[in-house]
Amino acid sequence: MFNQAAKLGSLDGYFCLASAYRLGDGVEKDIETAIYYYKLAAIGGHEYARNSLAIVEAKNGNKDRAIKHYIIAASCGFDDALKVIGEGYKRGHVTKDDYAKTLRAYQQSCDEMKSEQRLKPQEVRDNPGKVRHAVLSSMRTGKS
Repeated sequence: MFNQAAKLGSLDGYFCLASAYRLGDGVEKDIETAIYYYKLAAIGGHEYARNSLAIVEAKNGNKDRAIKHYIIAASCGFDDALKVIGEGYKRGHVTKDDYAKTLRAYQQSCDEMKSEQRLKPQEVRDNPGKVRHAVLSSMRTGKS
């Protein structure tokens, strides 16, 4: 199924195939093939794949490449990558300028993802009692 999704250009399909090859889940474990599929997904904008590439590069000792992947993932709004960049800055692996640019890009990405349609479900999750009260009040008055 993941093969078919990947053939159709699905970023999630590429990511799932990469993870399967990395872990040897249903296929023979093959890191090079995993990296290939992670790259396809990352090029398309899949931030989890980008973060996974960073992890693979870090494990292979390629700190500079790993940091670049983490910066890109964080710039796309990926929280975990931003945390890694923050730790890298504290340890002296990331420059102050790169950290500041990444923070700005992260914030811009998060701001772009905000919308009225996304905020309403978040409000329901954060304030279920308030929403229930509003629904019951509208039922009593006949207004929606």
